[in-house]
Amino acid sequence: IDASRGGTTVETWTPTSVLKKIDTPEVKAKLAEWDQKVAEWDAKKDLEKRVQGFHRWVADRKKRGEKIPADRKVPTDLRPGPSMDQNRPGNCYSSMIAPIEGLAVKGAIFHQGYNNALGSGSAGAAMYYQIFGKMITAWRSAFGDEKMPFGIISLCTAGGPQTRDDYLVKMLNDGIYIREAQYKTFLDFYKAGDKNIGFVSSFDQRRSWYHPQKKVQVGERTAAWALATQHEVKIPWLPPMYKEM
Repeated sequence: IDASRGGTTVETWTPTSVLKKIDTPEVKAKLAEWDQKVAEWDAKKDLEKRVQGFHRWVADRKKRGEKIPADRKVPTDLRPGPSMDQNRPGNCYSSMIAPIEGLAVKGAIFHQGYNNALGSGSAGAAMYYQIFGKMITAWRSAFGDEKMPFGIISLCTAGGPQTRDDYLVKMLNDGIYIREAQYKTFLDFYKAGDKNIGFVSSFDQRRSWYHPQKKVQVGERTAAWALATQHEVKIPWLPPMYKEM
């Protein structure tokens, strides 16, 4: 089952009922922010602006002597606005996970994080950490298996490989905080004795952006986790783990 959608945040993949029980300033502020967006949305005013914009666009093209494409018409539809935004907290869960609740699935592989790293810094990662573990538990509950294997593929990072010359510059990247939150979540489950939680680093498999372009290698690491923990294949899978300094 490929239940994926680009450009999304961790909170949209979490049930709203679960989010409302997280008693932290960050999560409460995020829910309040979206409640306000939904309450303030005026579909008629939005349509008026789009109609005005269309007429300006038509006028500009006529000034340049350009034809108006036959398929371009003045807008007439009322858009739902923020209530149907893919990143409204709970929306992707409601539309993509809830409809398949109860299916007998072997496990889940989760790769996400970029949109939570956009300018949010450590504050955004604090919210990510508060939500992510509860999201995993909610997914397990949705599929009726509190021990359902759940593999986390960590967020990649932007730019080329870190060097001694640009070490500090590369540290100033919001992605590092999201990766930390993902790893901490993994450790929370793992140290509590969860034998079905997985973690795969994609940090060293990127070329230039937040998506690992070298996907085969990341897939092989994920497969190693699945083979070792679910199929009793003797193969190393654990990510590098800090011991002492």
